[in-house]
Amino acid sequence: MKSEKKNIPVAIIEDDALLLRAMVLNLSQRDMTPSAFSDGASFDAAMQDGCPWRVLVLDLGLPGEDGLSIARRLRQSRPELGIVMLSGRGAVAERIEGMRDGADIYLVKPIESEELEAAIRSIVRRLEQAKAAAQAWVLNAVDMQLIAPSGKETALNYTETQLLQTFAQSPNCTCGLDALIRAIGKEPATYDPRALKVMISRLRRKLDDKSLIKSTYAGGYVFAGKISLLAVR
Repeated sequence: MKSEKKNIPVAIIEDDALLLRAMVLNLSQRDMTPSAFSDGASFDAAMQDGCPWRVLVLDLGLPGEDGLSIARRLRQSRPELGIVMLSGRGAVAERIEGMRDGADIYLVKPIESEELEAAIRSIVRRLEQAKAAAQAWVLNAVDMQLIAPSGKETALNYTETQLLQTFAQSPNCTCGLDALIRAIGKEPATYDPRALKVMISRLRRKLDDKSLIKSTYAGGYVFAGKISLLAVR
């Protein structure tokens, strides 16, 4: 049975009442919650209590403040808000201007509902990926440093660097004992796993977060976050 959950809140600013109504109806049927506005002023009034929307569908030709001006100021005040710009003008120079003024995607009218849905979902995916990247730990294996999402840098020794690199390269940052033991240059058959437990405990204290590296039921460990490897040329 299809879920009734509307999982993407979308704002639409469009002065064509028939087109606005059609977009609201179509998006409502595609797991989205659209809010309709006929101009920038009414949208601004609704924004006074915060911004519940993830994406704004913005017509270029509006009464009062035009879409380009709205996009420019929203890009400054609400950088987390995705913007799909709509216009009947499709010349290359006009599309470039729209992108420069803050549009993530520029669509030329008339548009199909499937195209608008795809544009919105594409923006949401990019925003989620950017948010995840911003929240990730970053491992600089060359300089042996781990950078926290807060920006704090922690110096590592060689063994700690190898352990964290193994977490970063493993699915869901989960590693078995054998993989971690081999990462530090030892053989699982002859290495005492209690020594690894001591290393993990020291690393937890160094990172000032005892819950960051957790034991798994299978006997391995999981890094409770995302680690990105710093690309070094």
